[in-house]
Amino acid sequence: MDIFFGQTLTQRILFIILLLLILIVPFDEAGNDYIGQAIAQLLLLGGWIFWAIQTLRRGKVTFVFDRIDGWILAGLLWCLVSLSRSEYKYATVLELIKIFSYVAVFYLGRALFPFRQARMAILLTILASSVIQAIVGWGLFLTHHTQFLQADLVNANIYSCFLLFGVNIAFSILLFGSQHLSETPRRMTFLLIGLSSVFLCFLVFTLFAQNESRSAFISLIATGLFLTAFRSKRLMFGFLAIGIVLIFLPFSEGSVFQRLQKRNDPYAYERVSIWKSDVKMVRDHPIFGVGLGMFEAWAKRYNFPVEHAIARYGKNINEAHSDLLQIAAETGITGVGIVLGGLVLLFWRGWRALRFGVRDWPIMATLSAIIGVLVQGLFANLLLYPAIPIILIILATLLTEHANLYRQKTLTFRASWRWYLLLGLIGGYILIWPIGYPLLGHVHYLRSAEAMQRKDRATALKELDRALEYIPIHANYHYDEALMFLEFFQRGHDPVIFSQAEQAFQRAIQANSVEYIYHESLGLLYQEQFYALRPHPKSMALKALNSFQNAIKRNPFNTFIYFTTALLYGDINEYERAAKFLQQAISLEPNFIAAHQLLSKCYEKLGRNADAETALRHANELREQYRAYTPQSHYEYTLLRPLSE
Repeated sequence: MDIFFGQTLTQRILFIILLLLILIVPFDEAGNDYIGQAIAQLLLLGGWIFWAIQTLRRGKVTFVFDRIDGWILAGLLWCLVSLSRSEYKYATVLELIKIFSYVAVFYLGRALFPFRQARMAILLTILASSVIQAIVGWGLFLTHHTQFLQADLVNANIYSCFLLFGVNIAFSILLFGSQHLSETPRRMTFLLIGLSSVFLCFLVFTLFAQNESRSAFISLIATGLFLTAFRSKRLMFGFLAIGIVLIFLPFSEGSVFQRLQKRNDPYAYERVSIWKSDVKMVRDHPIFGVGLGMFEAWAKRYNFPVEHAIARYGKNINEAHSDLLQIAAETGITGVGIVLGGLVLLFWRGWRALRFGVRDWPIMATLSAIIGVLVQGLFANLLLYPAIPIILIILATLLTEHANLYRQKTLTFRASWRWYLLLGLIGGYILIWPIGYPLLGHVHYLRSAEAMQRKDRATALKELDRALEYIPIHANYHYDEALMFLEFFQRGHDPVIFSQAEQAFQRAIQANSVEYIYHESLGLLYQEQFYALRPHPKSMALKALNSFQNAIKRNPFNTFIYFTTALLYGDINEYERAAKFLQQAISLEPNFIAAHQLLSKCYEKLGRNADAETALRHANELREQYRAYTPQSHYEYTLLRPLSE
């Protein structure tokens, strides 16, 4: 199969870049780590520069116009609106860089129109990437005894999504590969079907062995029914019957159905509560959302109790557990409308292709893979990890090209040296700002973290300063610097170091005022200064209390901030307020032993002896109840630790 079919050198280079993105990016935490992102961005930038140079040399450019361009433009403009309203610009900028990278992937694919046989090569490369991930997962599982089969793809949902890419493509080849033998040599077709059968069995076996993603099984059933329904109804019912048997078939560790129930995980059935919290966030920010990249910071205000757990608020929501709700929360209903509009256009074209076109395996594989991601994405976050959106965008490009509804227009021009100069300036700007500075800043940040592990604090501070030179608006860098100064201050109570720590915390808050922990840590600095000075200045205590209350506004379900606030109120003899905050802490976490004990002491100071005895009795009952219990997390350990320890 000649995948280049007489294409130009530029198209061959762009095609190779497309294949490299499919194969390389998944291996660095699904493209979510800085190395994977840098590789993807450099490949895209290099491809764009090479295409631009060749275009300038030819003096001719062909533009491709499609209705999908309008939805893409609307999405980009709405992202810029989100940036203008974001309370943490750098987090939104990072998301924008990813989104612009995905758009670049789409238009890189557009430069290859028409695809012809390259469509098959792209799909087979995605299948190969899926098989490679399965092999790597098994290798790590067998050699390093990793807990789960997931290669380097962050979590089970992302890993299973990659397996499903391969499953859908292999299943499409198996069902539809032999229908159009005239397009491909017969021997190659049967070889492809045979290999696909082997890969399909291997990937499905890996998926069942991994068995950690319930959303993946829903997606597998949905895409399997989709593919078999278009082959024959008898095959569809047969697939459904086999699926039910496999799910309930007893294995040594229990059936797939039993293992998917996750009875040992107290948080396994809280996804509905998470979705309710997501909906509340959307309801509170319906038009613009909370801002791109800001979900995790805002989610702490929408936490929920797990009533049957020892630590009711021991888990924080760090993602929406649904791509649709994540988009709605971050970009509002408008953002969701733009995304759904683009998807409706794509699926209308897919339906048109199935109804009026030839149902060959490439179109069936493309549609089933897209459906698989979207179905699984209803119950999990997949689009947060760049490797998934990149492949999804490539599949959307294949579908757009297959519809053949685009228009082309060729323009000729004479390129002067000014055009090359402009190209160099734009390329240099992109290389330095969106790619180079974040990469270099992160490298120095990692060096700082390594120095901290070696207890080399001077080097750590120096490397952190270097990181801030590249990214001065990175709130976490300022926060880590402030924590170093806080540690130095706790050792010697030097007023100069106190001032440096205070300024660093304030810079972090200025960069990202939503993050509660910055306010809480600033309060701890003021609290440390309050205890260090003689006599204890009440003004410093009030500064600390103000910071703690700012933290509570941003994380109203963190019981420990209420406890710390109550402790400081007690130290300035305001026992009524201290008791109020302790009552709030206990209402959040009834098993908070130290809070019951401290509340008893507050009641004693207020002369409420009966209430003091009741609070102390509750504390003693909890100590006795959990005496033999081993805490499963630091959060639980802190809850169950008595005040005297």
